[in-house]
Amino acid sequence: MYPLGALTTGLCSFAQNSLTGSIPRQLALIVDLQTFLVDNNKIDGPIPDGISALKDLTIFSAHNNKISGVIPTVLGALHKLTEINLAQNRLSGSVPTELGYLNQLTSLRLEGNPLTGTVPADVCSLTTENRLTTFVTDCTRGSIQCSCCSSCI
Repeated sequence: MYPLGALTTGLCSFAQNSLTGSIPRQLALIVDLQTFLVDNNKIDGPIPDGISALKDLTIFSAHNNKISGVIPTVLGALHKLTEINLAQNRLSGSVPTELGYLNQLTSLRLEGNPLTGTVPADVCSLTTENRLTTFVTDCTRGSIQCSCCSSCI
């Protein structure tokens, strides 16, 4: 088995494997990672800030886990991101303004998290520029206010 930092791959998929524990900080050592998929597992803990080192990341999907903490503001530094799916987790706090820096973002799924506050204008501007075409939150039954979501759950 190779140490995680020795990997060089564009795709890292561990979806539907009943994985437990947290997302390892060493993920940041996979320098050319483009797609990270860990959907439908039992991953918990926060998203590590070291994810900001993944400058080539285009898809980050961790749907249906037990990820907690806040949505890291450092995601806003990953300018190649086109899809973020953090739906059905335990993320709290508000949607960070920094997500509005992601000019390539076409899909943002945050439903099923106890998020609060108002979606920032910078994030909403991505929808008015027809870039962000899929944006889903719990704005009808939750504590989050969204004037620009494509779908409110």
